[in-house]
Amino acid sequence: MHTSAVAIGLLGLLSTALFAQGMSSPSEHGNDEVALVEGVIDRLPLLSLPSHEIINRQHGVAQNSSGNTTCSNTSGFEIQQQSDLDALASCTTVTGNIIVTAVAIDTVTIPQGVQKITGDVTVSQTSSVTAFTASGLQTITGTFELLNLTALQTLTAPSLTTVGSINFVILPLLQTMSLGINSIGNVLISDTELSSLDGFSLETVNDFDISTLPLFLHYILTS
Repeated sequence: MHTSAVAIGLLGLLSTALFAQGMSSPSEHGNDEVALVEGVIDRLPLLSLPSHEIINRQHGVAQNSSGNTTCSNTSGFEIQQQSDLDALASCTTVTGNIIVTAVAIDTVTIPQGVQKITGDVTVSQTSSVTAFTASGLQTITGTFELLNLTALQTLTAPSLTTVGSINFVILPLLQTMSLGINSIGNVLISDTELSSLDGFSLETVNDFDISTLPLFLHYILTS
């Protein structure tokens, strides 16, 4: 009832504004009136949505009717700031690529409620990211890519067990990581300071390519 009253009130204000402009001079005000009507109508659907749904509509999120557990965007989620990720906090499954590229974010945090990402997770080409955290994430069906992150020191995703593939390249400050991966397609790790495979307990893997010397020696010595 409150939402309906707001919508009716806006329509009332619109009618008053049009009347005040003078209905006898349509040639002078016709275009302005049409623009005003279209502007109000465009905004009316958002009035019936809770605030978190307004945020998600702005990010192109389609939510289901069973507790807002699935968010999808076939064009992907282009992350410009942490609040763009926070908007997915009510989603246990995210369908669409999550892309963080060349932005000024210190810590990239996937909300704890997100358990599965159907798509890729890419953080690349930025010198500001020092940490990546995804404490509740269990599955990434696509590629988990950390590329050219020259300040990254912390990688924490202890519940992440299943990944389509991993591409960790040019992470010169990354020495340790907290993962729980046991099933993966392909692995590429290159140009990092990782000295162990902590976080990997592989039951299934296809291609495994290690081009980081400390990690390569550890893998050879412990195999």
